[in-house]
Amino acid sequence: MKERHELLQMLHLSTGIPICMINNSCNIQISYPDIHLPQVAKYLVDQFHENGCDSAHPLFLCENPIHFFALAQVSDNTYVVLGPAAPIHYNENTLRNLIQETAYAADTDNLLNILEFGSDISMKNVIHALRLAVHIITGNVIDTENICTLFREEPSQNIAPHLIQNYFHAMEEHRLHTPKSYEDILFESIQNGDPSIFKEYQLNAVPGAIGRMSFNPEQQKRYEFVTAMALSSRAAMRGGLDTESALSISDAFCQEMDCLPAPVDTSYLLTCAIRVFTEKVREIKQTDTHYSPVITSCCRYISNNVQCKIRLNDIANYCGLSANWISKKFEMEVGVSIPDYIHKKKLEHACRLLQYSSFSICEISNILQYCTQSYFTEKFKERYHMTPKEFRDTHAL
Repeated sequence: MKERHELLQMLHLSTGIPICMINNSCNIQISYPDIHLPQVAKYLVDQFHENGCDSAHPLFLCENPIHFFALAQVSDNTYVVLGPAAPIHYNENTLRNLIQETAYAADTDNLLNILEFGSDISMKNVIHALRLAVHIITGNVIDTENICTLFREEPSQNIAPHLIQNYFHAMEEHRLHTPKSYEDILFESIQNGDPSIFKEYQLNAVPGAIGRMSFNPEQQKRYEFVTAMALSSRAAMRGGLDTESALSISDAFCQEMDCLPAPVDTSYLLTCAIRVFTEKVREIKQTDTHYSPVITSCCRYISNNVQCKIRLNDIANYCGLSANWISKKFEMEVGVSIPDYIHKKKLEHACRLLQYSSFSICEISNILQYCTQSYFTEKFKERYHMTPKEFRDTHAL
């Protein structure tokens, strides 16, 4: 028995999933981590029997739907419980409000202790861990298809009254939404990497109105901005910008917006964001137009890894070619050596960080993997004829 408990403890340590052994006849509970959930245990055993489960048919229960448990019977009165586990982290208030509505609300604080500091765990991992725990304890193998899966769904929200009311007010006030075709012009500017389309867009009056997402004017402006960033990042991806870069730009501008004081005015920040997206796509399209596929691939690899130490062998391995050949081919097409091109892309990224972020010059040097701040400053001045500090003083938003 001791060996089994040690194996269960090792299973918990290796997966991050809480594991508990409970015995109904004598109310014994052994838990890893050592946090007891008596109300949860009672609730799960009741659910186990109410849903017709038995030793050959364990229960997987998804609650709310933000966290889940798994339960298997290993003897007449003994059960092994896995969970609570969740696929992502939620803030304390969200968790507390949801748990307060359950039959095990008395265990709220202990549940929060587990869920707030636990690992992000998938349903599949919990099911695999349950099968392994049963095998450790009983030697039996449970087939996945024999696990009873139960989803507790929240009651659906009836939004029909809101739809009718919104439609009525829109018709009364002649306040129709902005046509999608007009929005498409804006996102065409980003997707094509063409700033002239955006300039033309700015000169024309916007027909219709942006949807009312909040009755709070301040919140409305923030919702509009976040929506615009989501759509802009997707337009940039369609234009060829890699997913990570597009989403990182979106995140950065949303964070800047979140710091704006009331009354909120996001117009300038939105213009800056669209210009950044458009410029990034334009750079990619220029590269794709002028270079062969293999050199285009090299350029993209460098652009996507500016925050790493990029070596010639890394690029050669990525392209599946010899370092000597790729070096000569690159310089022939691009007109500069690979090391010089790497510095160029790193320094372009440094300019954006100096302009849009609050990172110190030392931090930016470290982010871009320069060996020293003085070497970073030297390369920056060599290219832009001013120090990073001078650039920030004249270009920072």
